[in-house]
Amino acid sequence: MILNTKNDQKKIILGYILAFTSAIGYGTGTVLTKHLINLFPNPILVSALSLIIGTLIISIFYIKNSIQDFIKNKPKKELVYGIFAGISSALGVNSLFIGLKFAPVSVASPVANSFPLVTIIVMKLFYGKLEKFTLETILGSLLIVSGIAMITIYTS
Repeated sequence: MILNTKNDQKKIILGYILAFTSAIGYGTGTVLTKHLINLFPNPILVSALSLIIGTLIISIFYIKNSIQDFIKNKPKKELVYGIFAGISSALGVNSLFIGLKFAPVSVASPVANSFPLVTIIVMKLFYGKLEKFTLETILGSLLIVSGIAMITIYTS
């Protein structure tokens, strides 16, 4: 990737910082979820509570501007993508929470976080021309699969 300006470099650095912040949030959230699932018998209840609180927090910061922007500027096709993204995210969260009820967090979390592999496959199938897949992407994916396999095999 060729960066044209310092502004581009700042955006990339901000993207990395936010991605790392996401990792901290997901990692901490998964451990706390495992604890909650041990306290409450129904993982869907824990998932619903988590999603509702997350929605409320996001709403405080973004809802007014986001809805106005969406109504004014976005075609209906984007709404369909948003619906499927929501369904996919809810499926992912609920599956993880139910999985945490039955598997150790040290196994369930790495397996759930193999989503970059799914991202690469879906991206290639549906949007193959938008992003170029490099040797580094393929090798990184193989490392992810290898790490998941090792964790799953050796901690079972």
